[in-house]
Amino acid sequence: MTILQSQQKSESSVVRKDIQALRALAVGSVVAYHAGLPIFGSGFVGVDIFFVISGYLIIGLLVRERLTTGRIALVTFIGRRARRLIPASTLVLLVTTFLISVTMPGLAGQRALDDVRSAAFYFANLDFALTGMDYWATQSVGPVVHFWSLGVEEQFYIFFPVLLVLVFLLIKKQVVATVTAILVLVSLVSFALMMHYMNTGSLWAFYGPQSRAWEFALGGIAATFGANRHFKQIAIRRVLIWVGWGLLLYSAIAIDPIANYPSAITLVPVGAAALVLSLGSASDFNDPILSRVYSLRIVQRLGDLSYSTYLWHWPVLYFGARFVQKPFHGPEELPSVWGIPLILLSFALAAATYKWVENPFRHAAFIKSSGMKSLAFGLSLSLAVSVIAAAVSTQQLRQQTGGPATSLQAPEISNVTNAEAVAKIIKEFAPKQSVADYNPLQPQQILSAQKDFPDTYYNGCHAGDDISKLPENCSFGPTDSTIHIYLLGDSRANQFFSPVRDAAEQIGAQLTSRTRTGCAMSDVILMTGETEYTNCNSWRDAAVKEVLFLKPDLVIMSSATNLKILDPVTGSRATAKRAQELYVLGVQKIVTEFSRAGIKVILTRDTPRFKSSPLDCLSAYLPEGCRYPVGESVIEPLFTTEAVKDIPGVLPVDLTLALCGNQFCETVRGGQIVWRDTHHITDSYARLLTPMFKELISFELAK
Repeated sequence: MTILQSQQKSESSVVRKDIQALRALAVGSVVAYHAGLPIFGSGFVGVDIFFVISGYLIIGLLVRERLTTGRIALVTFIGRRARRLIPASTLVLLVTTFLISVTMPGLAGQRALDDVRSAAFYFANLDFALTGMDYWATQSVGPVVHFWSLGVEEQFYIFFPVLLVLVFLLIKKQVVATVTAILVLVSLVSFALMMHYMNTGSLWAFYGPQSRAWEFALGGIAATFGANRHFKQIAIRRVLIWVGWGLLLYSAIAIDPIANYPSAITLVPVGAAALVLSLGSASDFNDPILSRVYSLRIVQRLGDLSYSTYLWHWPVLYFGARFVQKPFHGPEELPSVWGIPLILLSFALAAATYKWVENPFRHAAFIKSSGMKSLAFGLSLSLAVSVIAAAVSTQQLRQQTGGPATSLQAPEISNVTNAEAVAKIIKEFAPKQSVADYNPLQPQQILSAQKDFPDTYYNGCHAGDDISKLPENCSFGPTDSTIHIYLLGDSRANQFFSPVRDAAEQIGAQLTSRTRTGCAMSDVILMTGETEYTNCNSWRDAAVKEVLFLKPDLVIMSSATNLKILDPVTGSRATAKRAQELYVLGVQKIVTEFSRAGIKVILTRDTPRFKSSPLDCLSAYLPEGCRYPVGESVIEPLFTTEAVKDIPGVLPVDLTLALCGNQFCETVRGGQIVWRDTHHITDSYARLLTPMFKELISFELAK
């Protein structure tokens, strides 16, 4: 009989106290981190600990089942998982759905309910990766973002058992050695994928099951290889397990949350958890201190409640923060006077769920007798949650009276420094605010504004993130015109395509559009993740060379500030201060080259950026309640207009007062919705700027 087979007997009747302690540390650190408690500043590693525990338990269980019975009952296993996990998550998702319906009207509520639907079927992680939800941006995540890790676990519960079933069909001997070898291979491939995604700035590094599989696999290796490799020297075992626990505590306290994660540093908590698991069953009772810690009632109780606590803690903290914070900043910024009571509420709800939902359904005779019944029962609960969330979602898009509190004492903007002639043009030709702009909007108007893009998004002239070459057929107007204008930059420039094109047409000029997503017009080496942003850098260099070769009469240039820059001196990513210096110098270099070539330039200041979506606000409240203090929203002009004010032939233009008032950025102006997201204007509003652009272009060309 192998050690794995003997563990089958012993662990069926004995609770591993060391595993309970690991669960307690994992869930405790995650909850403390999400509540903003200062001690566990890297408590997010608790999820990685959970992944290792799952790999250890599930792979060990499946291998023992194969060694003992000669087969794996796949449907029974998956049904058991469904019976264990889905009832409790169903309760939490239904309560969350109700809270969304009463506290999150509009588009924000609809998005949150869409997340509930994906969470119900445990593919929230895939949804978040595809939709670009940034886990670290707590202001923009939803109330079920924590289901990303449950999605990864559920996908593991399907992938690894299926993989092992296929392996066991092919091999009959050396089962443990073969499984260990496969787990090593999975670990290496998965870790390499994670590093690739991390270096390229892809969200799949965080959410992808393919880039997290190595964590489960290391847990599995601890169960297979580690089960037969215990040190004979008790002293060595004790030292190693203390090292493991020390590294786990270090990981939960000291890993820099600003650093890219997951990354190579993830090896520390994952490796430490695997070490503790592989040694725990042999050494926990040989160390009197660890034995006492493991046996603490609070440790074992928190281990029991770890799953239900994880389910409840984020919705409780999330909605608690929405109630306390005006505006909402995220649970991590809750003061302890609120964070601690909310944590205690999470524990209370977890205890009730464990007693009245989790355990009763896990042992329910009416479904326990059949894996297929368990699976069907779980899927029916998931379907019910999805249907209810979809039904509630249809009621969210409705305008209500009032809106978020807006300080009417907001200061007027003071750093608009347009030349007198430019200020006069903007004042005369920019759209004006009217009383009618505060009238209620129809839901369809708001939905349409989300997709109100310029034509370049559809004709291929606004290059996507994967493009490194200049597209063809992106010149508009008469080819024999004596006036040639270029529109150059990223999406900030592209949002002005329609008014610039129409203005060019009115003066008989030819327009060439060269814009690309996320590609700032600064002569620097931009980065994505930890690698060079090659596609962007190549595209920008080609665009600048084309302008210098063709020598148009005027370039209209704009882009967002991007400070992810490679420092040519150090060969690594520049510090924030150094990146600012490099960015400004890079803008000046490009504009100076144009100026020396006799090309006139209009460089516009970056458009305001808001902390929350104006459309989210408009979808729930009247326009009067949806306005943003302009002084809090503008980007510093030092990266644009101030950087080029002394370069000959260059006209710096600050369009802030063409988009906002002196105090507030309104959401509706001139009869059109102004903003389609937190930092781009709608094409419908942009077209209202045509007369203004015509005058600015004519003014600069006449100089």
